[in-house]
Amino acid sequence: MLILKRIILVLIVLSQAFLLSSCRLRSCGNSYDDGYAGSVKVGNPYTVKDKTYHPQVDHKYDEVGTASWYGDEFHCRKTANGEYFNKHQLSAAHKTLPMPSVAKVTNLENNRTVNVVINDRGPFSKNRIIDVSEKAAISLGMKNKGTAMVRVEFLPKETNELMAKIASSKKIYYKSNSKQKINSKFEVVVAEYTDQEDALRTMHKLSKVGKVNLIVGKKHKFRVVLAASNKEKAKLLYKKVKNMGYSDAKIYSHH
Repeated sequence: MLILKRIILVLIVLSQAFLLSSCRLRSCGNSYDDGYAGSVKVGNPYTVKDKTYHPQVDHKYDEVGTASWYGDEFHCRKTANGEYFNKHQLSAAHKTLPMPSVAKVTNLENNRTVNVVINDRGPFSKNRIIDVSEKAAISLGMKNKGTAMVRVEFLPKETNELMAKIASSKKIYYKSNSKQKINSKFEVVVAEYTDQEDALRTMHKLSKVGKVNLIVGKKHKFRVVLAASNKEKAKLLYKKVKNMGYSDAKIYSHH
C-alpha cells in the first residue's frame, strides 16, 4: 500500500510539472497570425534611469551602434507590447521603433545579417542601440562575445507584410517600394496630418469605431483610414466620423 501511494504521488507531481511546462510553452508563442496577442503601438515618451525616450514612426531609421542580447532571464515574460518573449525566436528590444516592426541587423564584425521583430523596449545600458534574442545572437555570431558593433535598419516592406497578417483593430503601414494595400473593399479616409502625435491620437480614438489604419506616406504625411468590407459599412463609418467632428472624411472604393 505504501509503495502504491508513493507511485501515485510521483505521478501527480510529474503530471503537474508537465502541465506547467506545456502552459509555459504555449504562452511563449508569438505566431503573428489570427492568434496574435500583442498590440500594435508606437507608445508614449517614457523615462528610464533619468533619461527620456520618444518612440516614433520613422520608416527611414538606420543607425550604427553596439548590440547586446538577452535570453533565459526574460524567457516567457511579457514584452512591452504584450507579447511573450521567446529566446528561440528572432526578436529584439529597441528604445523607439514601433511595435511590432521588422528591422535588419547586420553584424559589422563578420557581415552576418538577420531580420528581427521589434516587440520590446530597451536596452538601457549605455551606448547600446538594440538587444536581440538569443536565437538572433546565434545567427549573428555574437552570442559568445556578448556584444557586437551592428547596423540596424528599419524595413518598411517587411513590416507592412507583418501588419497584414495581424488580426488587430489598429495597424500601421509604412512608405515602401511595394504598394501599401489595406485588405478591404472600401475605406474611409478620416484625416491627414503632418504631426505624428495628432495622427496617433486620432487612431487611438477611432479604434473604438472600427478597424483603423495609419498610413505613413510621402513627405512624412500621416493618413488615418478606417477599413470597411462593403459600401453599407463604409457609409455607416463615414456618418460616425462626421458626427465625431471629422468634416474632411471621404469614402474610397478599391473596386
